[in-house]
Amino acid sequence: MALAIIQYNEFLQFSCFTEDPNAVPRFVECAGLAFFMGISITDIILPDPNSQFFLNPDLIFPQSENTPENARVGQPLSNYQRFASILLAPAKGFTFTGSGQAPMRIFRRVEVPTPPGKPTLLSYQASPGDFVVFAPNNPSPIPTTNLADPSNF
Repeated sequence: MALAIIQYNEFLQFSCFTEDPNAVPRFVECAGLAFFMGISITDIILPDPNSQFFLNPDLIFPQSENTPENARVGQPLSNYQRFASILLAPAKGFTFTGSGQAPMRIFRRVEVPTPPGKPTLLSYQASPGDFVVFAPNNPSPIPTTNLADPSNF
């Protein structure tokens, strides 16, 4: 059982993406009526140093999606994500900042968008007994763009 506080920065919201902005013709992937959001997890804190928490980034999702399965993003955005599952146990020296995974970059599709520029509320599908809180460490508004490319990430 653990309380985990995920500190993150929602660094961009965008409706379309291109891998190469200079390509002709330009391949563009769009989210339709939805949008994509990018977060960068900067730290995960376990207030009780004797607790343990297994972080699986696939279980992070926008609250409006109800489940992680509804928010997954396939290619090409998965090429720009940086994450791995991590066991956190501060008493044993296993911390997020010491894992080599910080900052962890994750993209999700948001079907029921909040107004552009407003923070996306996040959830985590926790194991029984675990409780996860998201603590944004960036000011609102969130930068938005219609067409994003790798330079934005």
